[in-house]
Amino acid sequence: MITAIELPPNGFAAHSIYLKTRDRASYPFALVSVAAALEIADGTIREARLPLGGVAHKHWRDPEAEALLVGKPPTAESFRAAAKQFLLDARGCEHNAFTIDLAENAIVRAHGRGYRRERAMIATPCVPDVLYSPGSTTGSAAS
Repeated sequence: MITAIELPPNGFAAHSIYLKTRDRASYPFALVSVAAALEIADGTIREARLPLGGVAHKHWRDPEAEALLVGKPPTAESFRAAAKQFLLDARGCEHNAFTIDLAENAIVRAHGRGYRRERAMIATPCVPDVLYSPGSTTGSAAS
């Protein structure tokens, strides 16, 4: 019987965030979600993890996009470049093409929240999101 698991501390705990974007706050599933986890030292990203959810049959990571962030400052411009690399080959269909732009914007929005650990919500008309912060068991929805 396993009674406990001890994990070594890492730099991700201080700079991580989960952002869930969905049609309505009452919907349990995400159109797009991103879990941004950064290890930052001296104002520079040492390691990044950016899995996207809601865009495929399972969470999706792109090591090339994550590698673009290493050695860069955690700025919106850095994350926009990583998001563009991440979604470079993305192709939408008639009814879901909008999720490509939604995913790009979610990556950029999550960067600032994960880096600064902001808990305040930014209202997004027609597409509320839920923000889960490490240590929080509940999220808050934009209206």
